[in-house]
Amino acid sequence: MGGFATLHFGLTYPDRALSLLVAGAGYGAEKAFEEYFRDVSLEVAQQFEAQGAEQFSQVYGMAASRISYLTKDPRGWVEFRQQLGEHDSLGSAMTMRGVQARRP
Repeated sequence: MGGFATLHFGLTYPDRALSLLVAGAGYGAEKAFEEYFRDVSLEVAQQFEAQGAEQFSQVYGMAASRISYLTKDPRGWVEFRQQLGEHDSLGSAMTMRGVQARRP
């Protein structure tokens, strides 16, 4: 979610940075799918809490949006999945609820 935060920082405070590097700044969902996107984000938050980051990262890492990463860069995907599993479970859940699920 760093790309998203960086993008909004640059749009809100353009005079505070000389340059920005934004990569992977997905914005959320098309208006017609906004409720579905929010519901999925809330379910992900619940699973981070219920299963813990290590266990849930194995499921989340195999989501449709992550399979292309696995196919293109298997070693990078393994590193991503391992690092995701090291995240704080409660912090991940709160980020999904407080940031991801609130994206328009």
